Amino acid sequence: MKTKDSAKVDHRLVIIGEQVRKLRKEKTDLSYIDFAEKIGMDKKTYYKVERGQEEYYLSTLIRIISYYEDISIESFFREIEL
Repeated sequence: MKTKDSAKVDHRLVIIGEQVRKLRKEKTDLSYIDFAEKIGMDKKTYYKVERGQEEYYLSTLIRIISYYEDISIESFFREIEL
């Protein structure tokens, strides 16, 4: 995992984060804070995922995507181009 001192952001994390944010906005009327609470995730961690600001475990992404019953991991990645 990257440290707070790491200034370089992986553009793929940004793209994934944009898709996470897009899903939340399209499929819920929840703020990022309320959504993070709903899935039992720390709001700062969730915010960083949406912004692509920090590396995270795959299990974190699965936890987010699993909230949406009609979205699979495969379809999530099919929607984006890395």
